[in-house]
Amino acid sequence: PNVTVLIDTTEVPFKGVLIYGKAELDDEDVFSKRIAIFRRRLSQEEAETYARRLMGKWKCVIIRITPVHIASFHYAKG
Repeated sequence: PNVTVLIDTTEVPFKGVLIYGKAELDDEDVFSKRIAIFRRRLSQEEAETYARRLMGKWKCVIIRITPVHIASFHYAKG
């Protein structure tokens, strides 16, 4: 259940965040949960369409990460 997640940029100056934590898989009611996540950026209709398309391609699961340690970097800061 130990995971490391890296979110970074590919442009100079490089910056990012590393999240070390514990992962938990959630496969209950994934369709509705995905729509809620997608609604942060999309309309209700777009979120439902996108979630439906993904459900048709892969078995969907939500991965919840409880952070244990977070480290960030930004190379422009010297």
